[in-house]
Amino acid sequence: ITWGAYFAYAGLVLLELPAWVAVPAAVVAAGILGAGLELGIFGPLRRRGASGLLLLVASLGLYAVLQNAAALAFGEAIKTLDQWGAREGYALFDARVAPAQVWVVLACVAAFATIYVLIRFTGFGRSFRAVANDPALATACGINTPRVLLAAFALGSATAVLVAHIAAIAFIPRVGRFAGVLAALHPPFFVAEAAL
Repeated sequence: ITWGAYFAYAGLVLLELPAWVAVPAAVVAAGILGAGLELGIFGPLRRRGASGLLLLVASLGLYAVLQNAAALAFGEAIKTLDQWGAREGYALFDARVAPAQVWVVLACVAAFATIYVLIRFTGFGRSFRAVANDPALATACGINTPRVLLAAFALGSATAVLVAHIAAIAFIPRVGRFAGVLAALHPPFFVAEAAL
């Protein structure tokens, strides 16, 4: 999540790209990062028969490395992603709805519908569910389990960044070394993560 926030920061602030370009680019970059982590770290460990505890320790070590790499690349200061600014909201009955809130709702509905259709109604989704249920049986049935796990890492990383950016628009428009921790501790993130 943190690197996805930095990817968005780089696109929005450093490269001055419009949000409709920078945010999808950040999501894609995070998906590539997640796939790279699966190919370089978790996949080889799993092939060597690593236990769940060893994978957890590897992920904690990787967390420390990635956090410090972000600090080296972008510095320690908190960055701001407030591309919406303060705007007058739309009247909705007796309430005011900000444009950012409208985009948050639309983005959540679109992301949820896209992932639901992908997991429920596609061949990839059937393979994904089979590997999640029983990897050995899925492999015996001819499913390329490493490829499905790679795609799952990429999709999970991209989805986490999308949800984090949605949370940043609505609640926490800051980027720092612990942006992922702040977003993950925020209640709407739990709801969005559970829904996906």
